[in-house]
Amino acid sequence: MSSEPVTLKYKVVKACNTFSEYFIQLLHETSLGLYRIYEHNMRKIPQLIKSRGRLERTINNNNIINERITDMIDNVQKIKNVDATDNILVMINRITSLKEDLESTVEDNKH
Repeated sequence: MSSEPVTLKYKVVKACNTFSEYFIQLLHETSLGLYRIYEHNMRKIPQLIKSRGRLERTINNNNIINERITDMIDNVQKIKNVDATDNILVMINRITSLKEDLESTVEDNKH
C-alpha cells in the first residue's frame, strides 16, 4: 500500500510537469503571441487616443495663452513708447502735488 501513494505522487508530479511544459510551449506559439499583441493593442490604443486628444487640446490652449502673453507684452512696449503715457504720468504727479498742497493748506487753516 505504501507504494501506491508514491506512484500516485509520481503521476501527479509528472502530470504537473507535462502541463507546465505544454503551457510554456503554448506561450511561445506564434498565433498566441499575435493574439496577445492584438489584445494588448485593443486595450491600450483607445486610451492612447484619448491621451493624445487631451495633449493636443492642452498644447492648443498653451499656444493661445502664449500668443496672448506676447500680444500683451507688445502692447505694454507700445504704451511705454507713446508720449501720451509720459504726459499722463506728469499729470498724475501734478495732481498728486496739488492734492498734497491742498491738504497742507487745509491743515494750516485749521490751526
